[in-house]
Amino acid sequence: MTHNQDPSVLLQRQVPVAAGGPVSYGDKDGDGLQETEYKFDRAQLSALLPVGPAVPVEAIGEVEDETWFSGSDVIRVLKPRMISSMGLDEWKNDTQQPHIFIGGSRFTLAWDDPDGHPAQWYDLWFSPDGGETWLPAATQVTARTYDWMIYPVETEQGRLELVAMDAAGAMGSWISEPFTVVQGSPTGIGDEDFAIPTAFGMRLLSANPMVQDNAILQLAIPSATPVDVQIFDIRGSLVRRAVSRVLTAGYHRIGWDGRGPNGRPVGSGIYFVRMKAAGKVYTNRVAVVR
Repeated sequence: MTHNQDPSVLLQRQVPVAAGGPVSYGDKDGDGLQETEYKFDRAQLSALLPVGPAVPVEAIGEVEDETWFSGSDVIRVLKPRMISSMGLDEWKNDTQQPHIFIGGSRFTLAWDDPDGHPAQWYDLWFSPDGGETWLPAATQVTARTYDWMIYPVETEQGRLELVAMDAAGAMGSWISEPFTVVQGSPTGIGDEDFAIPTAFGMRLLSANPMVQDNAILQLAIPSATPVDVQIFDIRGSLVRRAVSRVLTAGYHRIGWDGRGPNGRPVGSGIYFVRMKAAGKVYTNRVAVVR
């Protein structure tokens, strides 16, 4: 079933089911009643919803041209406040030219927490097809800035989504305007950025010593497994836990903003990043200079 076959289903009485989006059926709660799952365009919905810790959402629709239904819930819509996005939140109408980037080049995103609601970390996602599918670009970013390498996938429908996260899950997200990616002559990019690794590993991608409170590490995860990444000082005291969850197969980028558990910047010195995965331990050394 697609949107064209079921045009009655709407979120907030305005957002239709995504055209061509998957629709699934089942009984997840085991009550003997069949349930239906629809896919909606998250950018459309995000642009429509107000910001707040308890925003009501409503779904309406019609069953077999006979029975109308409605359902409602309350969700958090706490969006990060963008400081620098390379203009990707400034393309507001069809008369302006889309932003064009060269695949493999880099630009820096910078942001602040949602007003009054500090996030524990951020996840960055990239869509090459206008939001139909999403690929992880960076996970567990604790800094409020990230140096993103643009995926070398030619597209005129690229989008980014930056999701604020805490222990309860997703708080809200910023979604970019569409942008174009073209082929060029980028440097610093390799096939490993998009392939599935053959072995576990961890490496530092950013400058060392760390002078701008933004250490970026790349984790190589050949198969989905629980991963624990912790940062220790030279005395062996725990400074920060960067990741503690199951990661999917692939290359994951995480960030450390040079702060400890109290949110204050750590002092100058040597720090050790330790990753535990699949029964093994991997360590990198990071120098902090203030």
